[in-house]
Amino acid sequence: MSGESRQLAALDQRLETALAGYGEAIEQARSDDELLALRDALLDWQFASRQLITITEERLGAFEGDDSPRALAAQSELLIEQIEALQDGWESRLDLLLDGGFDEERLPDFFRETLATPAGRERLQEVFAGILADMDQTGEFLDYARRYLLSLVVPPPERANPGGGGPAPHPDERPRPPRR
Repeated sequence: MSGESRQLAALDQRLETALAGYGEAIEQARSDDELLALRDALLDWQFASRQLITITEERLGAFEGDDSPRALAAQSELLIEQIEALQDGWESRLDLLLDGGFDEERLPDFFRETLATPAGRERLQEVFAGILADMDQTGEFLDYARRYLLSLVVPPPERANPGGGGPAPHPDERPRPPRR
């Protein structure tokens, strides 16, 4: 057995021993808090393991361009920022309604009273202005997020090469986020 094989076998043994220890601890756990702590520790191991796998794959040249972990992180961060901006807008509208005395138990009275004053009409105008566009944009972002996440796990279909010679190499078909 080569030195590399012995080292890998020793690492495998230590990992198996650690996992067996977690298995025993799960069997002996008496409370939900103990089980949750063990689950969290195993999740930490899982994330650390996934990170090591990604580093290994990156060193093997498995990533380039849009599928690199850094590019995926940047795209994800952009999507999160855009969704947070929409969420801020929705929260601002809700605050305007609550500040105006919104009460779902008395909707007709709330709207009648609010529409009776210029300040109330202005507040409602601010609440409802752009709400349809924001709803559409929220739907677009959610659809984009769904397609983007699927593109990470489902390879794009191969396209026929119009010049013959089998399938053409396809460009990265990962969806692009909608622009605000």
